[in-house]
Amino acid sequence: GRRGGRHDQGGAIFSASVLESLMSTVQTSLLLAEVYKGNDNIPAALTTLAKARDIQTRILARLKVASHPDLYRQQRQVAAKLAFTVASYFHHIRELEKASQYYNEALRHDESHEKALLALARLALGAGRQEQCEEKCEALLRINPANEEALLMLADLKLQKKEYDDATARFKNLLERRPNHYSALQKLILLLWRAGRLDESSHFLRLAESTSASTCLHAGLHFCKGLLARFKYEPQTALEEFNRARKDPEWGERAVMQMIRIYLSNDLDQEWDESGQKEVIDNTEALRACQALLRELDRPNKKPEVVVLECYAQMSTGAKGDIENAQRRLVELLNADREYIPAMLAMAHSHMLMKQTPKARNMLKPISKMPPNPLFVEEFERAYLMLADIYIGSKKFDLAQELCEKCVAQNKSCGRAWESLGLVFEKEQSYRDAAEHYETAWRLQNETSPSIGFKLAFNYLKAQRYIDAITVCHKVLAQYPQYPRMKKEILDRARQCIRVATDDQR
Repeated sequence: GRRGGRHDQGGAIFSASVLESLMSTVQTSLLLAEVYKGNDNIPAALTTLAKARDIQTRILARLKVASHPDLYRQQRQVAAKLAFTVASYFHHIRELEKASQYYNEALRHDESHEKALLALARLALGAGRQEQCEEKCEALLRINPANEEALLMLADLKLQKKEYDDATARFKNLLERRPNHYSALQKLILLLWRAGRLDESSHFLRLAESTSASTCLHAGLHFCKGLLARFKYEPQTALEEFNRARKDPEWGERAVMQMIRIYLSNDLDQEWDESGQKEVIDNTEALRACQALLRELDRPNKKPEVVVLECYAQMSTGAKGDIENAQRRLVELLNADREYIPAMLAMAHSHMLMKQTPKARNMLKPISKMPPNPLFVEEFERAYLMLADIYIGSKKFDLAQELCEKCVAQNKSCGRAWESLGLVFEKEQSYRDAAEHYETAWRLQNETSPSIGFKLAFNYLKAQRYIDAITVCHKVLAQYPQYPRMKKEILDRARQCIRVATDDQR
């Protein structure tokens, strides 16, 4: 009997030493895989990890029968780490199915593995599986309610589903805890703008300013202040704020892109008339500033969105050669990704400049049928509006109205959509309805757009709201004393109509 006992004891000792050696092999393999990955040798890294996974399976099998609950739990976490590492390498080389399979394996070993849940949420979002993404974010926030990326992702999803209150509530909670979380503040401003509640963002900007430790404000805060000013149609203030964030490593590139968009706004937010013409504006100064900023973003492997902005700057000269050059560059982008929305939209813009309206319409119609992508919200909006302009030009008012309403549903603060709806009603001679829609557009653009002011006053005149027409004329003429046709065609006529009405009453 004693010999049997010694054998059992020896067996246990043998198992323990073998076990330790196996565990140490797994740890070494993890380090070796990192080295391979650092040298861009992903196949070798994956082979090393595959062997380590086999060893880890044997370790877990031994520990399960040996009934070592603590060690077993700890080694399951090692197994989760192994599976997660394999998944991240597959993710890196864009083998997404395999990545997903191994992230799920990591969760089977450790259901509270935050990084695996987050990676699966990202994969689901990228593949358009929004329900699945939401589910993973919710699971992650149950484990860690302060996980910021999951919060941001979930709020974006709520935003797409037009669940504004839920989305804003999540950001507000995060910002009450951490007022200086500028990426959340940026999202909240964007969110409140689309919900038509931009005023609510001032409170959070004040909160961030008051808790900013240094007298010199953070670039992220300047960026957020610039964004708010841009949405309030205060371009000068916006440019000053973005300029203060321009040299920052984290916020600089974003700030420069926003500045370029402001300088190009006459081109990007252009309203096209029936013949595909656009209002001619002297943009020499803006173009010069824009080109200087684009040079700051000029580097090898340029981001496609930078190339698109360069194309708009090139096209804004209006020269046929420049437009054709831009078209060639856009074709290259579309060859790489047929459904790259910013390039499709810029291509439609180039066709409008070349007075090729049918070509532009054919470029825009597919965009209007796609599900909106949260990355390109502004581009989708501009595509709907350009197509609506084309439909108004061909008197297809019902189709134009449908697109403008789609735009407003996505962004209640979209002044251009309200303006186009006003135009639809004006063309149908419903002057009261037209005035109501122009009124919203005028208010959203801070009562600073002379062309909307003119249209509003004209429709007030037609709807026999003479006093309102005179009030708007005064507001426009105070800012633009020489604004053409305003005094003669509207102000004088409205006064004349009031005089006639008064004389009739006498």
